[in-house]
This record gives sequence, C-alpha cells and structure tokens, in this order.
Amino acid sequence: PQPIASGHNGAGTPTPPNLAAKACTKDQPLQLGEEKISIDAMDVAHSSNLFGWRLFLEIGKKQEGNIMISPYSVSAAFSMLFLASAGTTTAEMQTVFNWQNAGRAQQEGFAALRELVQGNAKKSGYQIAVANNIWADVANFCIYKSFAEAVQKYHAAVPQSIDFKQTKKAVEIIDKWTQENTGDKIKTLFTEEQLQNMVVALANAIYFKADWANAFQKEATQEKPFFGKEQKNMSFMSGKFPLYEAGTRYATQKDFAMLRLPYKVAKTGEQGASMYIILPNEKVSLQQLYGSLSADVVSALPQAGSSTDFDEVYVELPKWTAEFSSNITQTLKAMGLQTTIENPDFSKMSEAGSLRIGVVVHKTFVAVDEQGTEAAAVTGIGMTKQSAPMRLRQAQFIANRPFLYLIVDDMSGCILFMGQVVQ
Repeated sequence: PQPIASGHNGAGTPTPPNLAAKACTKDQPLQLGEEKISIDAMDVAHSSNLFGWRLFLEIGKKQEGNIMISPYSVSAAFSMLFLASAGTTTAEMQTVFNWQNAGRAQQEGFAALRELVQGNAKKSGYQIAVANNIWADVANFCIYKSFAEAVQKYHAAVPQSIDFKQTKKAVEIIDKWTQENTGDKIKTLFTEEQLQNMVVALANAIYFKADWANAFQKEATQEKPFFGKEQKNMSFMSGKFPLYEAGTRYATQKDFAMLRLPYKVAKTGEQGASMYIILPNEKVSLQQLYGSLSADVVSALPQAGSSTDFDEVYVELPKWTAEFSSNITQTLKAMGLQTTIENPDFSKMSEAGSLRIGVVVHKTFVAVDEQGTEAAAVTGIGMTKQSAPMRLRQAQFIANRPFLYLIVDDMSGCILFMGQVVQ
C-alpha cells in the first residue's frame, strides 16, 4: 500500500506525508449519485437541528444534571462515515440524521455549512473553528484512495496513519489533536481501553468563543439562589437590554419565555451568532416543557420575533461553567442506528474486511460569564473489525430555575450547542 497524498486536517495543520494513512492496493471508485436536487447549508443545518433535539432528549432519559451536546459535531462526524456506507446502512443513517439523499448534493451541503459557519464567524469577528480528522491503523488498515479524496474534498480531513497497538502513544496523538482544536478546553477523547482492537477512528471538533453584543457589568453580579433540585446560591449577572429585532429579543409562549442574547459582530446589522435561553414558567418543569416541544418548534425558535409589548428586558442570568462527557453508542442505537452500529456496511472505505462501530464518544465544554461565551465539543467514532430617564415598558427574565439554552449560527440557523442548566 502507498501513502495517501498529504494535505490538511480541517484545522489548517499540515499533514506530513509520512503520517498519511496507507492507500489500499486496489481502489473502489466512490459512486456519488448525481440527483437533480440542491441541498444547501440551511437544509443540512435543519437536519442537524432535528437530529440534535432527539439526541438531547434521549440522553436526558438516562442522565441527570447539566447536559450539553453539539448537534453539529455529532452530525459532522457521522457525515464523514456516511461516505463509506452502503445499502441498509446508508438508508438507516439517512433516516436517523434526517439527510435528504446519499448523493453528491448532500456532501456538498455538508461542505457548504462548514464553510458558512466558519466564514460567518471570521467576517463578524468572533471565533469558530471546525476540524475533522481520521486515524487509520498503520498495520491493519488501508483506505481506498477514492474515499480519502472524498473526505478531503467535502470534509477537509486527510486520513492519518497511527499505531493503535501502542495505545498510550495513540491516545497522546489523538488527545493532542483534541486539545488543539477545542481551545484546550477538552483534554481527552478516547481512553486506552477504548482503543483496544480499534482500526480506524473518525473525529469532529468545534470551538466557539464570542463576546456579548451588550456585556453584563461585573459590578452588578450578585450571589442569589438558583432553584434547581436543591436551592443553591450562584453568581447572577444582571442588566437591562433594549429590545429590537436584530438584537436582544424577548418572547413568551404558553409554557415558557424565550430570550435571545446576540454576540458581538464587526458591523451593526450583520448576522453572527446568538444564545437562546428558554425558561419554563414557574409551575412548569423542564421535563414538562420538553414534552410540549417538538424538534421543529425548537429548530424554529431562532426565527421567533420579539414581543412588541415591551421596550426593554431586565435579565438575571447565572454564570456557569460545565463539562459533559458521554458514550452515546447505545443512545444512537436506541434512536435507530441499530444496523449502523452492530452490523454495518462500510465497504466504501476499505478492502480490509468488515467494520463495525465500537464506540461513539461525545464531550463538550461551556463557560458563560459577563463578557461572553466559550464553548467546545468533540465527537469521536471508534471502529473495529467485525468479529431609564424615561419609563420604559419592561419585561423581566429571571433565570433562577432550570432552563434550556441554544447557541445558534444566525446565518444558517444551525444549532451549534444545546444544553440545560439544572444545578
């Protein structure tokens, strides 16, 4: 087998030729359908949002406390694997991830969304970095040249060579990549135990950092009670914000109030990114709220207009920092990826024999303070072989009880991060 040509891994890091994964002796042309359909970044963002809400609810069935996921990161990681799928596996992935087809248009949509999200951040002056990577075992795995060219073209990932038998060294290599592409906020991805029998691993990482368009004043921050499972004092930021369509928005529905806090952009009027906080009414629990929300409703929240009944909103919002880590393999099976995980067909990736998904790991980080927000996520798929002066009308948004939040790319509507604060 010959090394696959060097390139870049999606984060702009050059790939030395001697680290490129081995190409299989024979190649299998990757046939991507030429369906007469156009799938743009917004279509892919919508699919990711729908999948993300289902994943969020499924994780919440088994895990309590503060939860945070990146729908975009999980979808992006599996979109690389989607290129290798065939038959029933392709159909199953399309259904679970809400992808419209398995052809070239879908892959172009993935690429367009990645470029839009990163380009929008660069233009607007905040930070978003997206990286994809693939590591293939140096001794027991080769990759079809056609697959390698496709993941580089559509996902900016160049398969790397790694020795999974040297588990400690392999963990160090993957962790270094994870740290570099999450702003050093997520330190590890796989454990040495998870690397046992692994022959190929795929990963997506996303890093986000932005200042509020209207920062909270630090001197206004005070200790106040947060009414979660147990009452506990937290540092609450507070401030008054004028309401207007392109900036801070406040809206109410039957069971909840919603607040949009935009992040700073280079030019007034530009679409950047925003945090959306969904606060249940006092007599409504988060679980009751989730029962009344659908994936389509959540995905449409960023399009909700601001109330015209008020001129400004008074906000009290806790500062919080949270890390979340989950092996989501069984969760994805429960969502419908049974064949994809247990008995898949990924024959478009390699001649090295049958592959199965051994583990899917998802890790996130978020920190919210007076200045803004920093967030990061990484998703890893490990594969083995089978075997005032004037009185204004003021709304009040006091987030002193459990709430749901979204961090959204305003241009595409893509939910980059989604979480709940309950303690």
